[in-house]
Amino acid sequence: MISMKFSILLISVVFVLASYSYSSYSSIELEELPDFQIPLFNSDKKLTDEDLRGNYILIDIWSTYCGSCLEAIPKLKTINKSFAQENFEIVSIAYNSDLELKKFFEKGNKMPWTHAVAATDSTRERIAKLFNVHYTPSYYFVSPKGKILANQKDFEKEGSLKGIIEKYL
Repeated sequence: MISMKFSILLISVVFVLASYSYSSYSSIELEELPDFQIPLFNSDKKLTDEDLRGNYILIDIWSTYCGSCLEAIPKLKTINKSFAQENFEIVSIAYNSDLELKKFFEKGNKMPWTHAVAATDSTRERIAKLFNVHYTPSYYFVSPKGKILANQKDFEKEGSLKGIIEKYL
């Protein structure tokens, strides 16, 4: 009996803390692309916020070990192909190491756009904080001038990445 009460109490505490944590972060809305530098995949160069100016950008924050992220890849490929002529790019930030991402691509997984890697815990934490990321995949749609046009909440309300992008292109 005591263990059941303890279990219920523990579950309640976890739920309350998780709800508080999510609500405290989710109240922060990005208006502009934050300043950042992230290592590019398989390169000594870094991707910066300045590199993302000039085109509409869909930022995809994901990982190779995230089932929902893997399910989203065909949709991202369709979006990439649909808007290829529209001053549009996808930039993926993977919560993986170069080696993990390389192995993923070597298995025939094609994602023909720019990839950056948040390979270390500190880089992942910095990206999560900068972009207000609570889970993967998370998306941000950015104007050529660096204004955040849509964030993860907007995509969830709309129910379609493509639908939001079509509004701006």
